[in-house]
Amino acid sequence: MRITQSMISKNLIEGLKNNREQLNESQRRISTGKKHAKISDDPESFSKAKRLSKQINQNNQYLKNASSANAWVMTTRNAIENLSTNASKLREISLQGASDDLTTSGRQALSDQIQYIIDDTMDILNQSYLGKKLFAGTKTKVENAFSVANDGSISYNGNASNINNKLSENLSLAINVSGQEVMDTNIFTIAKNLKAAMTDGSSQVKDDLDDVNSLLEDINQISTSLGYKENQIYLSQNRLDTANMNLSSLLSETEDVDLAEAITVYNSQEIAYRAAMQTAADVLKLNIMDYLR
Repeated sequence: MRITQSMISKNLIEGLKNNREQLNESQRRISTGKKHAKISDDPESFSKAKRLSKQINQNNQYLKNASSANAWVMTTRNAIENLSTNASKLREISLQGASDDLTTSGRQALSDQIQYIIDDTMDILNQSYLGKKLFAGTKTKVENAFSVANDGSISYNGNASNINNKLSENLSLAINVSGQEVMDTNIFTIAKNLKAAMTDGSSQVKDDLDDVNSLLEDINQISTSLGYKENQIYLSQNRLDTANMNLSSLLSETEDVDLAEAITVYNSQEIAYRAAMQTAADVLKLNIMDYLR
C-alpha cells in the first residue's frame, strides 16, 4: 500500500485531535473533581452514585425531621416539668392544710395559692411551639387547647391523636403529649377538690393528699416517657449521621477523582501533546522540494 503525504498528514491530525480530547478530559476531571461527565462514560458508576446520593438526601430529610422532633419534645418536656413543679406545690399545700392548727386566714391564703396553680397550669397547657398548640393533639391550630367556661369548668378542645414524625424508613415516633393524657391525670379536678377542702377542714385535706401523690406520679411518668422519646431521637440522629458518613465515603470512591493522580496524568498528557505537536509541525512542513535538494 502506497503511503501518501496526505495520508500521513491526516493520521497526524487525527492523533493530535485524540491527544487534545484526552487533555481536555483530564482538565475536566481536575476542575470538577468528578471521574465522569455523563452517564454513557460509565453507566454502572453513574447508577451507583445516583442510588447513594438518593439515600444520603433521604437521610438528610430524616435528620431534619429528627431535629424538629427533638425541639418539639424538649419544649413539651419543659412544660411537663413545670406541671410537675405545680403538682409538687399542691402536695406542699396539702401537707400544710392538713394541720389542725391552721387558721382561717391561713387556709384562705393556701386556697389562693391553689387558684394561682390552676391558672398557671392552664397557661402551661395552652403553650404553643412555632404557632402550634403543644397539647392539642393533632388539632394544633385551635385558639386554646384548654378553656374555662362561665361556671368555672375546664374543657379540652383538642383530641387524643398522636403527631407522628418519621425518623427513618422503619421508625415513626409519636412526639406529642395530648391534652387528653394530661386530663387523665385529673390535675384540675384534684386541684379544685383540694381548694374546696381548705374551707372544709384538715380531715378532708388529708383525704385529698393521696390523690395529689398519685397526680405527681402520673405527671412524672409522662416526663419519663418524653425522656425515652428524646433518647430515641438522639439514637436515630447518631445512626443517620454514621450512615451518611459511610455513604458519602462510598459516593466519593465512586465518582470523585484522585486529584494528585489526575494532575500527574494531565502533566504527562500535556508533555506528550506538545511533543506530538512539534513532530506534526516538522512533518507537515515537508514538501517535494525538500526531497529534491
